[in-house]
Amino acid sequence: MRCRLCGYGMVSYWHCCQVCLTIFRESLVRFRCQECGKALIKGHHCDDCYTIFRPIWRSCYCPFWYQGSLKNHIIQAKSSNRGLCIIRTLCQAYLGYMTHSSQVPLIPHDDVLVVAVPMHWKKVLQRGYNHAAVAAKVFSNNLGVPCALGGLVRTKAGMDQKTLDKHSRSDNVSTVFQAREYYVTSKTIWLVDDVLTTFATVNACTRALLDAGAKEVHVLAFAQTP
Repeated sequence: MRCRLCGYGMVSYWHCCQVCLTIFRESLVRFRCQECGKALIKGHHCDDCYTIFRPIWRSCYCPFWYQGSLKNHIIQAKSSNRGLCIIRTLCQAYLGYMTHSSQVPLIPHDDVLVVAVPMHWKKVLQRGYNHAAVAAKVFSNNLGVPCALGGLVRTKAGMDQKTLDKHSRSDNVSTVFQAREYYVTSKTIWLVDDVLTTFATVNACTRALLDAGAKEVHVLAFAQTP
């Protein structure tokens, strides 16, 4: 069987070949904030947790750095005709990493709900799928936790985040998400995204979920920018 990431090497583990497994190992996060879970180059506490900008989510699980070949794979997941296959393989690597590390996600229980960071419906039509929603379903199926893709919706398109600076990104998404109380009230939410950059998007999503009555929010993402 061929590697589901590169499409060439023979499968070794997590549906990947040895070369792609090396990519994951080289991109592993070694340090993270003990308060909010953000990945760090070094140390155990991020600067934000000592300021008024302290994250409002309960924790963050992001095992890889968004760099090198792993970055290329994530970009391909959004743009190539093998996108769905790549996303599902990245999910298997994510789950495998969590299973074999001390940073294991929350143990599933009755009030947990998996929710994806939503895309605007026009962008979903353009791309064909929401990559975060695909990942959320994989996590849901593998961890035995219910998933509600309709629990959080994007009501406005907004500008492309990649073209904006940190402060503009926050303003761009501050009012574009709406959580549905029917799904999220009194639930512990696992919020799934692909890449964390300025955290503006997951912060806005978390705010919408908490305002709709969610108990707490835990962020799950593939990678974080250095």
